[in-house]
Amino acid sequence: MVSLQEPNCSDNTKHQRHYFAQARSMRTIRSSLCSSFSGDLDEPCSSISPENLELMVRNCVQNLDVSSVSVRRSAAERLRCLAKNRAENRALIGELGAVPALIGLLQCGDSCVQEHSVTALLNLSLLEENRRVISELGGVKALIHVLERGVTETSRQNAACALLNLALVDENRGLIGALGAIPPLIVMLEKGSMRGKKDAITTLYKICSVDENKERAVNCGIVKLLVEMIGEEGSGMAEKAMAVLCRLAGVESGKERIVEEGGISALVEVIEGGSMNGKEFAVMTLIQLCDLNMKNRGLVVREGCIPPLIELSLCGASKTRQKAKILLRYLRESRQEASGSSP
Repeated sequence: MVSLQEPNCSDNTKHQRHYFAQARSMRTIRSSLCSSFSGDLDEPCSSISPENLELMVRNCVQNLDVSSVSVRRSAAERLRCLAKNRAENRALIGELGAVPALIGLLQCGDSCVQEHSVTALLNLSLLEENRRVISELGGVKALIHVLERGVTETSRQNAACALLNLALVDENRGLIGALGAIPPLIVMLEKGSMRGKKDAITTLYKICSVDENKERAVNCGIVKLLVEMIGEEGSGMAEKAMAVLCRLAGVESGKERIVEEGGISALVEVIEGGSMNGKEFAVMTLIQLCDLNMKNRGLVVREGCIPPLIELSLCGASKTRQKAKILLRYLRESRQEASGSSP
């Protein structure tokens, strides 16, 4: 079985080809809905009339509940394809009641049914109205089930992306964390494919805007992994890791764990030789670590941060220069206090 790759979280509104056959008659529509996938979904569906499209969707929704696995598989696949590019199709599919049936199929043991269903929900979740419906009907818990136990890697990755879309609704972020999404996201970040790692870290960044989720992530041991990722070159993950680490520094447990895991040394190295975006994230994280904490300021000074920080305060982008100056002020206050307390 070939996995059906959908767009990444970071690019899930990108236009791709349409995947539905043009139906020439009502009879063709009905027969095609009851048949297994025969490879005709590569043709565009833009010429299907609204009336025929509505009938098509209604039949697909009905077929999601039949006993035949092959019929359910075909119906879920067709809904996935219809929802892929067209906002009006996403709205119609949501209005005609596909969401609860698709959520139910996330528990299906057939890998194709599960993959088509989770990907259909991912595509539907691109529409704001559908996000709320999916959440209200228990979609968050069901997607976490796929994230943890999905039969295919694509199913797990698309579950992470769907959760990211649901997290665009503010009140969903705490719920996603409370229902247990963080541990499997960390597993994907550590052991998944490169696409999976990027999906996982993007979702973690979004839901860690909530303090409770920051605490959960820290308690699950993510800090050590993020500190290690800061030093990875060429993967594109270092800046993403620093972005999440910067958020975790917003809670006390996060600050403590970053220091314990050698985060200060890693962040200073970024200021010395990282990308400009990386340097900004590193400075922002160190500012949080050093705020009202003389011990951490001393640790940063001992890592040799002042010379590259001075250079950054003079040559960086405007926003970065301002942050570098704030951190320099903290470090200079630390040195002055240390010299003032000397006998």
